[in-house]
Amino acid sequence: MNSLYVFPFANEAFSVFALILLVVLANRNLLINKEKTKYYTWLAGLISMELILEMVFMAIDTPSTSQVYIVINRIDNFLGFSLLPFVPAVFISVRRNYNKKLNLWTFIPACCNIIFLIFNLFFGFIYKVDNNNNYVRGSWYYLESGILGLYIAWLAIGEIRYLLKQNIDRSDVLLMSTIYLFPIGGGVIQAVFERCYVMWPSIALAAILYYLFMREKENKVDRLTGTFNRACFIKKMDYLNKRMERTYSSLLVAVFDINHFKQINDECGHLNGDETLRKVGETLSSSFKNDATIYRTGGDEFCLISTDMEQEEFKAILMDVNKKISLLSPSSLLPLHLAVGYAIMNDDDRLDVYRTYKRADEAMYIDKSSAHLQEQK
Repeated sequence: MNSLYVFPFANEAFSVFALILLVVLANRNLLINKEKTKYYTWLAGLISMELILEMVFMAIDTPSTSQVYIVINRIDNFLGFSLLPFVPAVFISVRRNYNKKLNLWTFIPACCNIIFLIFNLFFGFIYKVDNNNNYVRGSWYYLESGILGLYIAWLAIGEIRYLLKQNIDRSDVLLMSTIYLFPIGGGVIQAVFERCYVMWPSIALAAILYYLFMREKENKVDRLTGTFNRACFIKKMDYLNKRMERTYSSLLVAVFDINHFKQINDECGHLNGDETLRKVGETLSSSFKNDATIYRTGGDEFCLISTDMEQEEFKAILMDVNKKISLLSPSSLLPLHLAVGYAIMNDDDRLDVYRTYKRADEAMYIDKSSAHLQEQK
């Protein structure tokens, strides 16, 4: 074996080993649901197959008249080029939970690619392996790069749009964009320098980084309600504390608490209580959009932070929220209402945004007490 291939073999082998560990970790992680675990397994499996096929190619890519070498080389290249677009296609399809019609459209370029490769066996316009076992790129070789580039662009744009809709920090979008630079850069380098096998190791690296990114993102989310959790709330408040004076001109903080939630748990059961929390979190998140972010700060309490919402806009949305919440009660005998308090940052709060939160929390308790008094009359 050519000594020049020893280092690339190490890259490929270590990448496969790392992907195996990725699957093991994904299956051990209780925070990732079964669908996502299946997605990580499929993705790691496809990438590992491509890495193994590339190792086989490097092992037999040497001038030879041996029919065994020639046949293996041709089969190896056909399989490698066939699987190439299925990696991002599976990523797109499973990651988004698309409907069947859209799943079909997702795989059409990948299936067309297989048709091109079947014709290539006879005409060699993408690549060919001659009778001396020499691999040669054809005049249409970059058709493969175009199909892969289409998928990566499709995937990257979809991911970034999804992240932007989640009201996440713009730094997450920047980090996700950087992760996509690895497969793009690796693909460009291998397309330009034919014997520089860096594309699949770079894709494996991107898959591992993506897994770590998603784990970090999931640690910010409350598993029951789908809203951001208390740790994320504190991080956001600390961030605002540091930047409020020079970056933001306004801040609105609102605190929501479910009235008589303990009674719902006691009389309707904790499963119904959990379902009520989930629906309330979903209603708040879907109603307050754009800059507003919802956090579950503990028990049956939620908090909203916005640096771009006017008081009148908040009140108008809140009226609609109250109507929706009233329809979510698990029992007609237990009407569901929210105690709400909000506060807008004043000049004194610029030195400590937690003051705004404290005033909102106090206003919520006043609203809660007022509701109790009304019920007693």
